[in-house]
Amino acid sequence: GKWNTSAKLWMEPDAPPQTVTGTSETSWILDNRFIEETFTGTFDGCALHGRGTTGYDNIKQKYVSSWVDSLATGILAVADSASAQCRRGGIFCAQVQIGISGGIVIGMTFTR
Repeated sequence: GKWNTSAKLWMEPDAPPQTVTGTSETSWILDNRFIEETFTGTFDGCALHGRGTTGYDNIKQKYVSSWVDSLATGILAVADSASAQCRRGGIFCAQVQIGISGGIVIGMTFTR
């Protein structure tokens, strides 16, 4: 489906969050084992285009995601470690480790 998205990123624990807004189109792929996401939006005044893949890893017993976008050169990999409280009300939160001091925290809300 097609979603309006809003995400807040904290680059440092005491810093104010930065906001990413846009739209996301999602669809099932590979015999409904994974969800593929195509994102278009803005971050810090710049155009942002991204692609993500999410699925359930039977070996890790966790949801896993990969992400690439037009503002970075790395592939981001995330394993779901969010608490039940973090998932309430359409909110997904993840602690993402990308090689900077402690990683960044991302909180996302999805609305149709």
